Amino acid sequence: MKLSQRDKQMLQGDFGEVLQIAMQKTIEYAKVLGAEELIDVDKSTSCYDEMSGFLDVGKDLDSKYSLGYLGKELQFDSLVAEECFCQDDACTIDGESWEICNQSKEFYDYVKSFLDRAVDLGVVRMGSCTPYLTGWVPLQGEVFVTTESSNILMCNSVFGARGNCGGQATTFLATLTGRTPLWGYHLYENRAGTHLVKIQCRTETRQDWDLLGYVLGEQLEPGDVPVLVDGFKKPDIILLKSFFASLATTSSAELCLIVGISPEARDMDDAFHGQKPKGEILITQEMVDDAKRRLCHPEEGSVDFVQIGCPHCSVQELKDLADYMKDKRVKEGVKFTINTSFPILKTAEVNGYAQILRDAGAYITTCGCINVHEGISDGACAIALSSSKLAHYQKSEQTVPVYYGTDEELMDAAVCGYWRETT
Repeated sequence: MKLSQRDKQMLQGDFGEVLQIAMQKTIEYAKVLGAEELIDVDKSTSCYDEMSGFLDVGKDLDSKYSLGYLGKELQFDSLVAEECFCQDDACTIDGESWEICNQSKEFYDYVKSFLDRAVDLGVVRMGSCTPYLTGWVPLQGEVFVTTESSNILMCNSVFGARGNCGGQATTFLATLTGRTPLWGYHLYENRAGTHLVKIQCRTETRQDWDLLGYVLGEQLEPGDVPVLVDGFKKPDIILLKSFFASLATTSSAELCLIVGISPEARDMDDAFHGQKPKGEILITQEMVDDAKRRLCHPEEGSVDFVQIGCPHCSVQELKDLADYMKDKRVKEGVKFTINTSFPILKTAEVNGYAQILRDAGAYITTCGCINVHEGISDGACAIALSSSKLAHYQKSEQTVPVYYGTDEELMDAAVCGYWRETT
């Protein structure tokens, strides 16, 4: 292994036992990958939740994370390397309320103690799966690590930053040491497109892009890099965040090049590094319509839990939701939640969008979604979701009907308490 002087100092314990063990494990990980050296990490998003389902050790952040990831109970001086900027990912509790998630105050306070400790140790608390909407933006060529699968695609594909899919453990180590193995999509030669995507479906709305990503992901093999050249309406970042969330749901894709948008895909030749595509993938409207049918419960019926905001809503989306819900009222007995992050919610409050939504009977939650907010849909007779990612996972977790539709269809269902079949 080619190590920097600081790497060697960490390895020999000059900066304490925590970093010594973390560097040892980082080097072990690099050897497994076949990486010959380490590189600096510029930005990180990582979970600093209580994570009882993953780490069944320790009673506080220091003990649980050190035992779980370093194999020895230790106290941390910091969780974030000096040159790395770290925000936390989505978590199991709402930013302000335990009641909305059907949780106890004791559980809420316990989880929050982990998040508070992480802040003390250098993490910026954001609780967001869309960190690029809250000031965390890695530029072209910067190295990032993240625990959010859709964020990997956004940063690699749209910003031209360089990162690989990694679990909580490897992201934790990279954030702690500020170093990660040089491999995979850090390397130019691995960032070439492999398959040309031919699009023959609608690409006008957020749901169009949500379903496009879902269907495209079903066609990919591990290591494939799809390239979108034409046949689509140019998307904005809101459409792309839905596209990447669904693409990451049905595939292991980490890079998707979009000609005219991706900085590494100025044209088709640029995207494929001058080589011919290994194959072509056709996405038709029939395939998209079939995916929509598979995601949505086939029969009409009552709905009492409705959720919008996966990935977390932007200010523009909250404005659009407020415009639609103005002078409407959520039916009594229906829980309608909208997911976003702390700073986006504050902006929505300043501009009056949040008040309109709250007056209509909606709850604006932060830091998570139905997939991670423990207990938020408990007791529901049926749920409605406008994210194919959420619908995909909740169909296997719920014993009640799961409906999938547009944001407008969900808001209509929240108002009348009933899901009507749509074409």
